[in-house]
Amino acid sequence: MKSPAVALGDSNKLTVGQHIYTIGNPVGMDRTLSDGLISALRKDDNQNLWYIQISAPISPGSSGGGLFDEDGKLIGITSAGILKGQNLNLAIPANLLSELPARSAAALDKFKNKTTQDSMAGGANFKPEAKVQSAARTPIPPASGFADISDAAKLDQFGARKGYEEFLGKALPRAFAIADGGGWFHTYGRTPKDTADPHVRVVTECETFHKRHCTLYAVDDIVVYQEKKITDSNNPVYLKRTPVPAPSSYADISDVKKLDAFGARKGYEEFLNKAFPRAFAIGPQGHWFWASGFDAKNPDSAEPHVRVLIQCERKSKQACALYAVDGNVVFQNPKGINTYTFTVPAPAPTSYADISDISKLDKFGARKFYEEFLQQNFPRAFAVTDAGGGYFTSGMNPKDPLASNEPHVRILQACESYYKRSCYLYAVNGVVVYTGKENKDPGRK
Repeated sequence: MKSPAVALGDSNKLTVGQHIYTIGNPVGMDRTLSDGLISALRKDDNQNLWYIQISAPISPGSSGGGLFDEDGKLIGITSAGILKGQNLNLAIPANLLSELPARSAAALDKFKNKTTQDSMAGGANFKPEAKVQSAARTPIPPASGFADISDAAKLDQFGARKGYEEFLGKALPRAFAIADGGGWFHTYGRTPKDTADPHVRVVTECETFHKRHCTLYAVDDIVVYQEKKITDSNNPVYLKRTPVPAPSSYADISDVKKLDAFGARKGYEEFLNKAFPRAFAIGPQGHWFWASGFDAKNPDSAEPHVRVLIQCERKSKQACALYAVDGNVVFQNPKGINTYTFTVPAPAPTSYADISDISKLDKFGARKFYEEFLQQNFPRAFAVTDAGGGYFTSGMNPKDPLASNEPHVRILQACESYYKRSCYLYAVNGVVVYTGKENKDPGRK
């Protein structure tokens, strides 16, 4: 392109109410011109112009476009917009751009001097394959080895997975903190009002929000958290009046597959997104219940690990078992908790597969159907066809015109009616009953 370079204006001489123009490429529509006013001049704590707030409409694709005054001089580069408001858009002042060549040259000289000194000392430290970190102005703690940055499941024990998944979607610089007793907070970027690095301000903001002690968990793309044992003595949020069972070795708090055997995966995934204090209970008929929060007005109990059993047993009308409290699994797998009483006995469990092993369904082309089946409550049954396909039923249906209202009985007739070919019973409730050959309908003569 042979067009002459634009003239630079002085962004320090701008005034609120001044007429401006923008040129951009909104949603792919290149060379789009729009106009508006300077709405505000946003400055940092040192009264240096940080952002130009404009009313000119810009859309995704316009970032990096020019902002011009009425004389056609470049006074800024459009950079961002606030979607929750109307015509709240921002541009970087042109005077900051004029400093870039000098900044780049200084940074390059510093790098050259550093690598030369390192080489003279016995070897350069520059590693092209290393990840690029954000330009943090305050030292960042080293990686702790507690977890990989992408391991969101590690946050289940702090009741912070949902917030951490949000954090992972933010741009660098960014930081994430967890609160004692459950809770989280994240910050990212720098603002005119607070130019401190996110990892410097996140703990303070977390403690202001939660009113309790917080710990830095991750900065940019590394986990810096040093594991510590949270006990009642250092947890000011939830001093349990009623003792909680000790953690068991039955499962990790993040292992949602373990709940497939009880028909409770869906409820458990909900539970994992709840803040501390929290508790989860399961019943023998596929019932589940979770409770969260300390509720002094609750007639059952203020403590979730106490009232969850009361509420679960009231719902199921049978004994329930406490499965998890806060960030620990406490379940001991008592006999009978995953049983279900049928009028027509179901086939015995087989060793063909674990109930959670969805890969076994690939040979039947039924993985998608099986994943849906695992989300169903008890009673439930799943069947596969001899030529690819899957079918599930759940719940009791007294009005069903087929042989029985129990799902493991009526499923084969329903499956064969749908596919027009033979079907075989694969799973009932929380166990696999498939043997590798036909399981006849237990309700057929």
